Amino acid sequence: VEVSDEHGQWEPWIRVSHFGDSQPSDRHYMFDPVSGIVEFGPAVRQRNGSEPQFGTIPPRGAAVRLRRYRTGGGVRGNVAAGRVKVLKTTLPYVSAVVNRAAISGGLEAQSLEDAKLRAPALLRTRYRAVTADDYEYLARDVEGVGRVRCLQPSPDDPQAPPPNTVQLMVIPALPPPVGAELDRHIEMHELIAQESQRVAVEASFQAQLRLTPSTESRLREYLDERRMLTTRIEIKQPQYVWVTVQTRIRVTPKAEFERVRRDVKAALYRFLHPTVGGDGTGWPFGKPLTIDKVYALIQDVPGVDYATELNLYPINMADPKGQRLGKSDQVINVPPNGVIVSYYHNVYQAR
Repeated sequence: VEVSDEHGQWEPWIRVSHFGDSQPSDRHYMFDPVSGIVEFGPAVRQRNGSEPQFGTIPPRGAAVRLRRYRTGGGVRGNVAAGRVKVLKTTLPYVSAVVNRAAISGGLEAQSLEDAKLRAPALLRTRYRAVTADDYEYLARDVEGVGRVRCLQPSPDDPQAPPPNTVQLMVIPALPPPVGAELDRHIEMHELIAQESQRVAVEASFQAQLRLTPSTESRLREYLDERRMLTTRIEIKQPQYVWVTVQTRIRVTPKAEFERVRRDVKAALYRFLHPTVGGDGTGWPFGKPLTIDKVYALIQDVPGVDYATELNLYPINMADPKGQRLGKSDQVINVPPNGVIVSYYHNVYQAR
């Protein structure tokens, strides 16, 4: 939000979560993301009859503008590149439109059940970061942050951060692979099999798993206001363990193989996902991937009779020669601060 001054210049105002700490001269505002209402500081009558101002208000007649905002329709607003082709209303001299980049980031509003789970954590932290759980809980309140693992100093652990330092292993918020987003997710991974597309797709996936500079800045500023004075914060990304699954399946009678094949791939991409994989809350930090879990996952897909072959391959994304595929193993180990990420999965028909 920006407000024009008497000279016609635009002054940026600062968004706050409440006016309780705002002084009469502070250019603060609140924003309700559900209704879209912008509020400026109120004057609150006290018991002694005074009416102190909590945050200033724009001068009468001043222009107010929003330089940037985002809007969406939840998960259904996530669409692949090239899918938006129809104008909502006609515009002069505009014959066609197309979205050149994928539209992502849309999430559903918080449910009542989620709010019930968040309330005890909110009362416990009181917006102050002291324990590892406090840092993880508060960091997830920052826009663009998906999952967080907090590491604190430990005299018995040589891998722990140095004294007075807190390390946050942060995974950015990723659109959940459901609906149209799942279709786009599978399509992008399928492009890895094309040599001409592989490098560009790998770079795109790795970029999605890194915090953007703006998100990292927001996270650092948010935690700086809530950390202990002597604590230093380091923000890093976890170690991503890329995995390829190769399997041969036999489908049940009357089942269409291509449909079942696509459903098996969809199940694998959802299960081996850093933010929604595993039990649905993201692949656990440090948890290895074992072949029995993948067998059980494939067996539960409707239309699968059984799997005749299953191989797990670690992928080395840092190999300078481009040799990605490692040796097949029944257990893919994950370091304590690492998570599993899907690379590309092959599903063949058993003969």
